[in-house]
This record gives sequence, C-alpha cells and structure tokens, in this order.
Amino acid sequence: TNNNKGISGMGYNCRLILIGRGWNVYDQMFEAYNNGASVISCSFLAGRSGGCLSDPSDQAKIDMLNDLGVVIVASAGNGTRHDIPSGAVEPRASCGNLGNDYGYPASYDNVICVSSTTSEDKLELYGCCGDANCSVWYVHTQNNKVDILAPGFCVSACGNNNSYYTNRGGTSFSTPFVASAIGLIKSINPCLKTPQVETILKNSGDDVSAIGNNASYYPSPSLVPKRLNVYKAVLEAIKTVSLFFKNQTLTGTNIYQASYGIYAGTHPDFQTLTGSTSIAANSNITFKATEEVYLGGDFEVQSGAEFEIIPTQVSCQ
Repeated sequence: TNNNKGISGMGYNCRLILIGRGWNVYDQMFEAYNNGASVISCSFLAGRSGGCLSDPSDQAKIDMLNDLGVVIVASAGNGTRHDIPSGAVEPRASCGNLGNDYGYPASYDNVICVSSTTSEDKLELYGCCGDANCSVWYVHTQNNKVDILAPGFCVSACGNNNSYYTNRGGTSFSTPFVASAIGLIKSINPCLKTPQVETILKNSGDDVSAIGNNASYYPSPSLVPKRLNVYKAVLEAIKTVSLFFKNQTLTGTNIYQASYGIYAGTHPDFQTLTGSTSIAANSNITFKATEEVYLGGDFEVQSGAEFEIIPTQVSCQ
C-alpha cells in the first residue's frame, strides 16, 4: 500500500494468504485457518449444483470454523431483475432464473453475505461497464441472506501478471472490500466472532434504501442492507475494547485497563463518549492499554496527583 504501484489495498498492514480454489473449497478453508487466517474471503459459489444448493456437511464445516473464531465472507452471486427493459440482454444469473435465489457458501449460517452497489449507491446499473454489450441491466443478487453491500459495479482491480482490470463487476469484487474491513476490525479486536462482526458492519453501515430503486428489491425499506462504511466500522470496533471517560474525576489508587485504547478528554470521533476528565489531588491513577491512550485538551492531572501510562497486552479469553 502507498508504494506508487497499482492499487492501494484497504486492509492496511493485514497479512494476506492466497490459496488456489480446488475441488473442495470447504476443506481448503481449514487449510487457510491452519495457516493463520482469521478472515476468509470467498468470491465464488461452490458445492452442490455449482453452489446453488445447500449441503448440511458444508454448513457443519462453516460452523466449526466459526467456533474457532474465523469470519467467513462470501459473494451473494450475480443475478438480474424481473423487469428487463425492452431490447436489453439479460445477464447470466448465478442461481435460478432471476438470480435472486440462495447461493452458497454466502447463504449459509455464520457467513457474512455480500452484494453490490454502484458508485452512486444504487443496486442496479443500466449501461456500459467494460462489457462489449452496453444494453445489459446489471443487478446482483439481492435476497434476505444479504448482510452488507459494497462497491461491485465498474470496479478497478488487480489482475494476473501485473495487469489491471478496469470497469469489472460482480459480487466477487464487492466481497474483498468487506473482508478487508473485517481484517481491520479484527486487528483492533481479534476476539470478535462472526455475529459480533456482523453487528458492527450493520450498525456502522450507511442507509441506501432511499436511493434510486433500492427499496423495490426488498419487502420494506428497512430491510435493504446497509452499505459498508469502513471508517465507522473501525470506530465501532474500537468501542468494543476501549474505556471512555466523560465528565469524571478519578480518585484514590486505581488501575484502568483496556485491550485497545483509553480515551480521557474530548475525542473528535467519540464526542458522546468522552469529555472533561481530571485526576484528583493525592490520587494514584494508572492507565494500561494495548494500542493507545488519548488525552484530550480538557484532561487534567491536579497538583499532588500521580498518573502513569503503561503499555500492556491482553489476549482472548
């Protein structure tokens, strides 16, 4: 990243393991886990009937990986919509005639299912996206298994042999955005499991239900998945492993410990959680944190108090 070559990856400082897709991708997920992977990105459909039918044995493998703390992210599939405009060419659906049926592994329990938005946060695109035929109406799979949306139309990406894709599309491109975001989230709190990560993504995502025809793809606007917001997701992750002080005076002899950060005094990103904080005279206060301690301008150590910051390490229980 930031080396003036190609495209900057989003999972800054996250390590990457590349595993070629074999015949049994579910067993390969364990290979990834054994090599240290905590997030697995699956830009494919695989399994029974080309990934269009569920298999209890594959669900069991997903569940085992989830119990081990692995977060699996998968592409929902590339579908189309019901009312293809006159003269338009219907793109190939991933599963089912309309492309809105379940695809696997994305539709298994304990998997974060990803579909796509355009650069305008729309769920559909009519026109050219680097395709030879410019009369295609693109709508990637949308159903009640989709957890989060990310850019997946006219995306630029790296290709083989130092080449680059421009204006490519599909949920295969939106899925790595979400996997990268989860890599950042897990960098902050490695103890998070799939349900907690999913909650963070949904709570921090941007509402795109009122844009274009997005609401028409779901029974109600409230059911339209949120679009990924990486910055807000990182802030939500920080909240899960940090201590915040607001309008407090710390007294006595006490140690405050957090597995990520401690924030005392107003922080611009956490204004509702932080505020004026002081260490009272004749007190002995210690802050222990793994990553950072932030002391805002309205933080005060009163005369006669002792205050210390100590780096520490905390592991998952």
